[in-house]
Amino acid sequence: MMETHTYDRLLNYITDIDSKFDGNAHLIVCGDFNSHSSYLPDFVTHENFSHTNFLSDDYISDVPLLRCSQDHGILNNNGLLLLDLCKQTGLRIMNGRLEDLNGKCTYAGRTGSSVVDYVIATQKLFPFVKHFEVHEPNLLSDHCVVDFAFCFTKDV
Repeated sequence: MMETHTYDRLLNYITDIDSKFDGNAHLIVCGDFNSHSSYLPDFVTHENFSHTNFLSDDYISDVPLLRCSQDHGILNNNGLLLLDLCKQTGLRIMNGRLEDLNGKCTYAGRTGSSVVDYVIATQKLFPFVKHFEVHEPNLLSDHCVVDFAFCFTKDV
């Protein structure tokens, strides 16, 4: 029996939640993804609908939203899987956007620093982010605290 990959399980879970709320779920997923995604896009680029007639009438194309990362050019397979997950679900990486405009490293170890801890969320939540900060490394862990807050003063 073939084992289901972590990203496939996560995709299934997100898809299941989204279907339960008829596509109106607003999701946040965060943690150590062990993913190096550099600053590659987490959205579908160059969508061109002139040759596609199989998409539903209510299909919403991805909105380009640039992202920075201090993991310049560092990419691994988990990073590619994370980017694919974002493209398939419409979730977007918050790191390197909003108040973290440099895409600050979230891990500092003996072999160097990198971005492996991510907060990904529905893009519709971005206007409600009131705080996003990657703290400096600390003595308790080789991972930095990623601190974020939302303020909902109107309907999402």
